[in-house]
Amino acid sequence: MERSAPRARALPLPCWLAWLAVSAGLLTGCGGGGDASASTAVVVSGAVTFDKVPVVGLGLDYDRVEQSPARGLTVEAVRDGDVLDSTTTDEAGRYALELPPNIAGVKVRVSAEMRRAGTPAWDYRVVDNTEGDALYVLESAEFATEEADLALDLHAASGWDGAAYTGTRSAAPFAILDVVYDATQFVLSVAPDTVFPPLVLHWSADNVPSRGADGVPDFATGEIGSSLFRPGAGIYLLGAEDSDTDEYDRHVIAHEWAHFFENALARSDSIGGPHTRGDQLDMRTAFSEGFANAVSAMITGDKIYTDVLGPGQASGFAFDVEGPFVPQSSASHPNPNPGWFSEESVQEIVYDLFDAAQGADEPEDTVALGFGPIFDVMTADIRETPALTSIFAFIDALKRRVPAVAEDLNALVEAHAIAPVADAYGSGEDNFGTPTDPTAVESDDILPIYKDLAVGLPVTLCSTDAYNYGGVTGSVNKLGSRAFLKLAVPDVADYAITATTVKMPAGATADPDMILYRSGPFARSEDAPDDAACTVDTPSGCVERFEASLGPGDYVLEVYEWTNTQPDDGDHPPIGRTCFEVEITAQ
Repeated sequence: MERSAPRARALPLPCWLAWLAVSAGLLTGCGGGGDASASTAVVVSGAVTFDKVPVVGLGLDYDRVEQSPARGLTVEAVRDGDVLDSTTTDEAGRYALELPPNIAGVKVRVSAEMRRAGTPAWDYRVVDNTEGDALYVLESAEFATEEADLALDLHAASGWDGAAYTGTRSAAPFAILDVVYDATQFVLSVAPDTVFPPLVLHWSADNVPSRGADGVPDFATGEIGSSLFRPGAGIYLLGAEDSDTDEYDRHVIAHEWAHFFENALARSDSIGGPHTRGDQLDMRTAFSEGFANAVSAMITGDKIYTDVLGPGQASGFAFDVEGPFVPQSSASHPNPNPGWFSEESVQEIVYDLFDAAQGADEPEDTVALGFGPIFDVMTADIRETPALTSIFAFIDALKRRVPAVAEDLNALVEAHAIAPVADAYGSGEDNFGTPTDPTAVESDDILPIYKDLAVGLPVTLCSTDAYNYGGVTGSVNKLGSRAFLKLAVPDVADYAITATTVKMPAGATADPDMILYRSGPFARSEDAPDDAACTVDTPSGCVERFEASLGPGDYVLEVYEWTNTQPDDGDHPPIGRTCFEVEITAQ
């Protein structure tokens, strides 16, 4: 496996143009080796394969490696930097290139990319983020064409010698693209004309589950923290031997690809952040992570989500996307905190909507819609709803698209401690979760999920740090740290929106922030408070204000205490329940 410098697609270069001219009888040869005066092309063909290491139990089983076809990849014949011919591998990983006879110094090069122009279309590349985003390539040795056709297979090996990675891990980029190929075909099965935006996938053996010295991922060095999707940058995948490798974790790759799908073809308002089983999350993160888990099971055809870890990639964790079964344990592990804020609830709901109805095993799972309606809701309704992305917006849209199953959907969500969905805003929801400190939150801090804000009529709401369940994943993205307002703007005008602190913990100073949405972020106001005005003794001096020109329509305003959205790192610890009076006025 080699890496090429980041490059644009090369067009056929002069020697190949000369060969075309020879074939047309316009020239007599092409310099650089051999007699190219014959007019019959030589076909160089073969198969491209890679080592596919399966997950068995909770770890990788290198004794069961499969030589799997590398599908949909760019294959080129190159000579002295010129591209003589190019093609794409088929479903069996096979390719065929036409070359001039009797030339030397030729290589067949397979790039870790999948490209198709037109309709449908896609453009995927796997690069090394620790080497300036160089594209991974697999090349043959140099050879010379003769008069006869030539068979030439290429294989990307895992690099595993039976005990460790001692060779080049050539298979990794192709194993990653193999999942992307399946993901793409899965979508095309219900929407055959889909045009996917370009996606870059970053993998390196140096991508480790730790971050830079300042706690921020350093993508150039490989200190990425975890596998993740970054809007505008692509997917980053771990490759740290004996710690956490993800190139053969098909669910992990499919999960991150699902986040790409959300952002590229649908819409996601997720704020991301760390999450684990049992967390009570911001509803946007809960929906995004649960949706991605469910889609990973759909793409792979395997509802047991596995992530291998540890020495020799021999251990890991797994869970059943459809239910409480955990493969490494014989006991059932019910969701400790079901609800609209639970990624586990979301993943089970979305997957149950996709798969065959379960009947007696899961009496609430009576719907089997396949992926088509899910695709339609995500790529149309979710893109346009003025509500934030959540299980409410998803189920509300699905009810309107498939009204015949509305009652079945009610039963399904109720089985996960979610009230029957009345609208995209979760009106009527009565589950406010299980705070870790019940004294640090009041039920009306959480419910209703959206409070109504009208011009000239102030509303009081609160931000809390009361749902940091278990203290494992911090406060960044938990339920209650952000509060939401529905805002119906009546007329085109300039408006001022103000959040004034009315209550904060003793000895603390507040820092209110706001984000205005209109089917996606519209305006932000995240200034630091005025130190002179905002003091322990003057809460009303802790104010956030911004002005915006707004047209008529529905908006959502997010308001939060900044420290309640920060890691528990000691620098700016969450201060806890803080309340604000929010007002919008016409200017």
